[in-house]
Amino acid sequence: MEQDAADQDAAVGAGLETEQRRSIDALRTWFTANGGYLDPRLQLMYSPERGQHVVASSAIAASEDAPALLCKCPLSLSLSFLNVEAAPPAGVRPCAASSAVAHLVGRVERAALSCFLLCEQRLLGTRSFWAAYIACLPRESDMATPWWFADRDLLWLLGTNVHLSAEAERSGVEMRRGMWKAQWEEGVRVLKAAGVDVEEYTWELYLWAATIFSSRSFASRIFSPSVSEPSGQQSFPLLYPVVDSFNHRFGAKVLWNMDNGDFQMSVAEPAQAGEEVFNNYAPKGNEELLTGYGFCIPNNPCDEVAMRIGRPPDSVHTLLRSRYPERFASAEWADTDAVFFLRGSDHYSGGYQHAEPLLRGLPPELIGTLGAILDHSYRQQGVELEQHHLEPAAVDAILERLAAKHQGIRQWDDQLPAEPQNDRQRFAKMYRDGQLAIMEEIMAELQQYLDRF
Repeated sequence: MEQDAADQDAAVGAGLETEQRRSIDALRTWFTANGGYLDPRLQLMYSPERGQHVVASSAIAASEDAPALLCKCPLSLSLSFLNVEAAPPAGVRPCAASSAVAHLVGRVERAALSCFLLCEQRLLGTRSFWAAYIACLPRESDMATPWWFADRDLLWLLGTNVHLSAEAERSGVEMRRGMWKAQWEEGVRVLKAAGVDVEEYTWELYLWAATIFSSRSFASRIFSPSVSEPSGQQSFPLLYPVVDSFNHRFGAKVLWNMDNGDFQMSVAEPAQAGEEVFNNYAPKGNEELLTGYGFCIPNNPCDEVAMRIGRPPDSVHTLLRSRYPERFASAEWADTDAVFFLRGSDHYSGGYQHAEPLLRGLPPELIGTLGAILDHSYRQQGVELEQHHLEPAAVDAILERLAAKHQGIRQWDDQLPAEPQNDRQRFAKMYRDGQLAIMEEIMAELQQYLDRF
């Protein structure tokens, strides 16, 4: 009986593998038939561990002096809200006339519009122009970003930036999910008012689409302004079939060339037969990889700890803008202004440049910012701190915050199982351990620095 069950499982696995192979082959056929290019020496592959990825079937010679074009996806194959605009940019496939989602144009955020379009195209099945592409996208059961974690998986993230609080509604996971759900509810309301049958536009389907865009899209800011910002608004995500099949590796020598929205990807290093061929999506720490893509990299040379500070008084912000014009470019306090990234000694940069080596883990702007905030606070109390005391005071404040942040994670140790029970937990643990290691190293350095005073 056990052997029969094993044989049955093997047969099911083989059947799924065959179906996956058919889907991948159909994707390549559709892609090339509609103007896409994929180097014939490359194979689209799938495995449960690596998802859809690209492998060289034979050696590819390439160098920085002689890069090799691997893939080209025309703008006409991309998928985004541009497809349902009344007058899309040249090269974009127009769908407004046939899409119910066109009712949402100008009524919901552009990110939500893109997600609803992807939902619609999936619901269309084989009638969708993008059917072959959508058939190869991960399904709900494959999702590994924290928005899909069960409670037992989220335990590994408690106290981290991703899941700061045990109170679900206060966690980063639930805040993002709540934002997406509000977008979905508003879109469904508008569609229903327009007479569209919204029964199949479920919350789970929308969450799937939002996750696809967050994990596989490319930002429009990499294109020429005429293509990327038709409405003079901020950058937005687009899906580029097949280009998104290349997994990420930091350090991979990759060149992107955008010609009126057509995406060309070349490599400037050789690949051997049987090797996976990677894209390079710029340096990414494990927090960004986990929340955006659902995986982490062991001993990630790009890993960092994000520290957020509160909004300073307006007078302090004005001072900071004059002192650090590149860091604080906006006249208004922006979310990005509040976040600073701390680095361990294993970071590929080695840390930040300081006259004092023990401060190498801290961005100089963070020390200067907290110093300015403390100086303002002391002056409000009638106390004037001498300039040479501001740096250690700022470092002490940073150390205090780091210690609280560290304890906020460690307090959940006793509730965790001895080892991760699945891949979601394994990656969450990898992220958690990396955050703790960076904090512990920096805390020791800062304490050593402060012991001098």
